[in-house]
Amino acid sequence: MRKSGLIILLVVLSFVSCTQRNDNKNTEQDNSTEKIETKKPNLAVIDSLNIDSCKLVVNDFFDWYIKSYIREEQTPPTVLFSPRFKKYPDGYCSLNIDEFKKSITDFKYFSKEFINFLINRNVECNEAILKDKITDLDDILNLRDETDKYCSFLFYDDWLGGQDYIEVTDFRIISTKQNFKKTKCIVKMETLTDYNSVHSKIYVEVIKEKDNYKINNIEVEF
Repeated sequence: MRKSGLIILLVVLSFVSCTQRNDNKNTEQDNSTEKIETKKPNLAVIDSLNIDSCKLVVNDFFDWYIKSYIREEQTPPTVLFSPRFKKYPDGYCSLNIDEFKKSITDFKYFSKEFINFLINRNVECNEAILKDKITDLDDILNLRDETDKYCSFLFYDDWLGGQDYIEVTDFRIISTKQNFKKTKCIVKMETLTDYNSVHSKIYVEVIKEKDNYKINNIEVEF
């Protein structure tokens, strides 16, 4: 009888020990699951741009461009948005790309991507002009059709729309929204004349470059 009682006691103790080990194992798994879940980032907050900051960079650029760059007709301009024409020692005329690059490379309102786009399209235009072998600066106004398709932007105001004298004296922001992934803002605005009539509608893309808000594209409906 004593032997039977001892066997029963050992079986009970073994069962209790196994049960405790399983409970501890389940508790560790539950804790592990909790830790993993709490590490999930809030992507919406990380990716989101500040709407007011998007509007601010657009407002600052166009306020400066209209009231200082256009209205005051700075000579020489503080920055070039298109290269100036130059006659080179070989007798041919083309764009002064080096001067343009130096002027716009660090322009504070534009993103690096937008600046590179502006430089590259002027380089393509210049290559087309060189093929025409123009010897008189006045001939720049009469480019071949094949060349003009690369260079038509030279004869328009990229940021306001129109040619020659620009009648714009003010602007207003109509709306601002973020794209689906919240990685950029689209600011819709209108430019205004002295009579408060609409000169053009403009869509400005704004991105965050490091810690700064930058204009990444400008599209004008004129």
